[in-house]
Amino acid sequence: MHKWKLFKKSAALVLSSAVIASGVPVTAMASEAEVFSDVSEETQGETAQEEGENEDQESVSQDQLEVGEADIQSEEPEESDAEAIQEEVAEISAEEIQQEEEPQIQEDTEEAFGDGEAFMAEAGEVLQDASEITVAGVKYLWSMQPAEGYTQIGTTGVYVKVADGQTALNGKLYGTTTLSYSEFYAGDTTQESYDAITSATTSKNQIFANEDSTEVTSSGYQIQGVKNVSVAVDAETYVDAQALKAASKLPREGVYTEAADITLNEAPSQETGQYKTLNTDGTYSATKFDVKATVTDASTQIQAPSIWGDYMLVVKEAGTKYLRNSRQGDFAVGGNTLGVILETASGKKVGLRHTYEIWVQPYELAFSAGSGLIGEKISKVTYITPDGSYVYEFGDKAPLVKKQPEAGMKVQAAFVKENTTQVKVDGLDKYENPKVSVYYTTGSGHGKKTTYVVDHAVAENGVVTFDSSVARAGDEIYTVMISSDNYVDMTKNITLTGQPITVSNVSYYWVKGALDGYTQIPGTDIYYKAANGHQALTGILYGTASLSYEEFYAGDATSRKYDSVTSATTRKSTAFGNADVQNLTENGYEIAGVKKVSVATDAKTYVEARILSEAGELPESGAYIEAAGITLGRTPTVEPGQYKTLNADGTYSATKFNVKATVTDAEATLNTSSRWGDYEIKVKETSTKYLRDTKSDAGFAVNSGIQGMILETTDGGKYGMRHMNEMWVKVYKAAFAKDAGLEGKTVNRITYIMSDGAYVYEFADGIYIKPQATEEMDVSPEFTDSTHVKLANLDKYKNPKVSVFYTTGVGHDSQTTYLVQDGVAADGVVALDSTVARPENETYTVRVSSDDHADVSVQLVYGTIAFKENSGVLYIGSSRQLEAAGENCKDVTYASDNETVASVDENGKVTAKAAGTAVITATSAAGKTAQYKLTVKTPSVKLNASAKTLYVKGSPAIVTLKATTAGVTGKVTYTSSKPSVVAVAANGKVTAKAAGTAVITAKCGNYKATCKITVKKPSVKASASAKTVFVGGTSQITVKKTGVSGKVTYTSSNKSVAVVSAGGKVIAKKAGTATITVKCGSYKATCKITVKKGSLKITSKTAVSVKAKKTTAIKAAATSKAKITYRSSNTKVATVSSKGVVKGVKKGKAVIYVSSNGITKKVTVTVK
Repeated sequence: MHKWKLFKKSAALVLSSAVIASGVPVTAMASEAEVFSDVSEETQGETAQEEGENEDQESVSQDQLEVGEADIQSEEPEESDAEAIQEEVAEISAEEIQQEEEPQIQEDTEEAFGDGEAFMAEAGEVLQDASEITVAGVKYLWSMQPAEGYTQIGTTGVYVKVADGQTALNGKLYGTTTLSYSEFYAGDTTQESYDAITSATTSKNQIFANEDSTEVTSSGYQIQGVKNVSVAVDAETYVDAQALKAASKLPREGVYTEAADITLNEAPSQETGQYKTLNTDGTYSATKFDVKATVTDASTQIQAPSIWGDYMLVVKEAGTKYLRNSRQGDFAVGGNTLGVILETASGKKVGLRHTYEIWVQPYELAFSAGSGLIGEKISKVTYITPDGSYVYEFGDKAPLVKKQPEAGMKVQAAFVKENTTQVKVDGLDKYENPKVSVYYTTGSGHGKKTTYVVDHAVAENGVVTFDSSVARAGDEIYTVMISSDNYVDMTKNITLTGQPITVSNVSYYWVKGALDGYTQIPGTDIYYKAANGHQALTGILYGTASLSYEEFYAGDATSRKYDSVTSATTRKSTAFGNADVQNLTENGYEIAGVKKVSVATDAKTYVEARILSEAGELPESGAYIEAAGITLGRTPTVEPGQYKTLNADGTYSATKFNVKATVTDAEATLNTSSRWGDYEIKVKETSTKYLRDTKSDAGFAVNSGIQGMILETTDGGKYGMRHMNEMWVKVYKAAFAKDAGLEGKTVNRITYIMSDGAYVYEFADGIYIKPQATEEMDVSPEFTDSTHVKLANLDKYKNPKVSVFYTTGVGHDSQTTYLVQDGVAADGVVALDSTVARPENETYTVRVSSDDHADVSVQLVYGTIAFKENSGVLYIGSSRQLEAAGENCKDVTYASDNETVASVDENGKVTAKAAGTAVITATSAAGKTAQYKLTVKTPSVKLNASAKTLYVKGSPAIVTLKATTAGVTGKVTYTSSKPSVVAVAANGKVTAKAAGTAVITAKCGNYKATCKITVKKPSVKASASAKTVFVGGTSQITVKKTGVSGKVTYTSSNKSVAVVSAGGKVIAKKAGTATITVKCGSYKATCKITVKKGSLKITSKTAVSVKAKKTTAIKAAATSKAKITYRSSNTKVATVSSKGVVKGVKKGKAVIYVSSNGITKKVTVTVK
């Protein structure tokens, strides 16, 4: 690569390197880049924009090229001079433009750097240590590390200081920058600026030196803002911005980003006359205007609408000449305009964006209805140029921006009936002080002239009259304009005679509204007459038209027309010259009718149809719209041999046929298994040769130019056929569909319709069209095994014959192979010839032929498919490879009926997604299917217990938890939430450590289970059935063991008072107290037993008598409400209840023992 090409690729890098290497201070990168961009812009080619613009563009372009040539002719550089380096850059740019090489420059550079690679290596090495910038001649050092004397720029991590021996810049610096419109008009307007024109063109950037064309759109340049705007910036802010830029640390937005884009003036400290100031928050202040002139004697008016916008303010100077208004001359305000501000009497200020006329002809300012100025008076216009501003004030002559028309509002005007010099305008009451003008224009461009036949007149009852002294428009086409105080001017074109139309060399004029000598078109307000010197056409005219099939067969076919083939192809339009292709569908061309059909029409109807078409008032249906579609022939009055006639109601008559030949000796056969339709009649000529039967049309009267075909049946039916592939290309084959209405009928005549005549074929024996089989006769073939096919409903056919075959190849190369041909089924089953080679795809056609119905053909594919298993279980997140196999089981595809539960890829790999069921279906290329039911479960970890209680050093103190997993693999880990309470081993063994609760978690993968462990201290508790016992009484000690196991022992502390048995039964011995101690292992409990001496007294008689079956009561009293018990010594003599009631049983004596508190008393009972 040439080193200057290398230099250009890395312009900023190499230039900086060169300066550093030569010892010259590095200047701001922005100015270096400007050198390249300026040269590039100055040498752009021009594009023509509007009529008359080329001169300006050429002059601008020439000036630019002269500047470029001056740059190119710079002196040769000297290695040690900074200015020479800059001139080198100009030389490089010029070289890039002219595509030439400068040998001397190459030599000088090679002396400095040897070769391109060494040059770049040296540059990289120097830049690596570079940490200085120069701003306005002052050198600053910057660093990415803090150092003595350096000040950090905000929080950026970049530090800067002025170089030793240099004085830091202060105050404001002045330069130029590119601003968006919102920045440019900041502080100067009261609302957002508005682009006054939408028809931007791609040649704007070569005319307007100050607009910023940042993007090319389909409509031209999208202008975003203004270039070369004078601005002021704080010196410290600017230096910091340049340091951040050099360190590649500029923020995305804010004051530093804005400052970095400013290009300083040659004398940056010198205040300019007009500028905007960059604020500390990154916004711009209002403009400090340098008003060069204030003009008060200019006049102005608003044109609406304008070709440039909805409105256009036209400023006309009187005593001054600042605004450019011609192609020549030195104007202060011209293509250099930066912006324009429109100020209203109410105080609104609206900024305008760049447009064509604003900047090239600044006295014309276009703006839109959306600019917010409607209803306002424009009192001041400020033109902003780089050198200053020019203000135009209009005082009490400020023009009003009138309203736009309301929705549906339009001019309603027409010539007064039977009067060619008056125009009536309706709806003038909507306007304030309306004035009506009627005018016409001649010429175009600068030669355009407007002539008023009515000039701003006040209408009387809505009517204005032409000025008879003014020449009328030659074509009698006028514009009616309404001017008012409240709405913009509104116009409408009206016609008296209009442009003449010509029909077969006869010209006709037409008008809207009655006029002497004109004939009315029935049902309309349009009148017409033949031009002077022309004779109106009469009689019948002949031509051609495109007709729908309904129109084409009107009167000729008495039954429904049908497109005999559904497999339309995109070649139809080229194969059939007469087919009317109206729409291209995904299946081919949709053919709706026939083109170039010879037709006849009444001359008067045709002329009136042409006039209605010209006036845009053709009806949607009827004779006029049909006639308007007719194309007259070269000799429209000469009758053709064959044609259809357009009727007065818009329909067509039967065809006037020109029968060229009638053929009676041709043979016809019916095929009910055609590829083109459900039926196909094949005509075979004997003595004639009219029907095309080869690839060539030559020599055949009936060929691809055929327009139509009519099949006639013995019952008088006539059926029109539509265009299709074989019918028209091989006209001896007529294919049609089962719903054409011909089933069960006999065709005895076929008429072929050509454009110049018809050919009729008659068949004495006729062609019987067998009816189609019904749904109830569906044969439903299926393989019972690989060599047998079973069919249904064969008993519904007369003499059915079955064929099973397949076809290979296409067209003339196709070949049919039969596995059985016209076989007779036994019990509905036909056997296939096993010796015949079978097709690879095992796809066959099963055809049933019979004497009474059309052939029935059904596609049948042999094959089997099955999964190894019909169902299975998967867990969420797991996968399984399924495979379906079988005979002729190829290209298997898989699908899931529930993708949220399980998905399956193209290879049968199933992935479980969510709990539920899904059915996976496998389908082979043969169309066979198999299903696999998949149940998806959620993986889980379960423990053998959800809660357990343990005892510290008790029983149980240990439990072993066991985890079981489902759908999750890996090692199970156990953890305790409180190891100080419960410890758990790796095998799940849980040991109690201290009283409390803890949770044991068993985890495997992402799944876990928990068990709550409650740890208690072991204990023994004892309780007595009676703590106080009377001598001789008993009390039972009950023991409750918690977490303790082993034998329980009982001891008494005072056996003389109470003794206790091994079973815990306490027997009171004498009054006093004793402590019963219960012990189990190392745990014990006590019960204090108090023994008292009790008393018992019989308060009734101690000897009583009672008769048998009678009762008597024994009364006794005991201390402490002790329980008293009663017992009979001989229950055969007497019984006693728990209440002491004695009942006599039989004669004799018995003793009743009364006991309480260990005391027993006796009562003797005598039963009498």
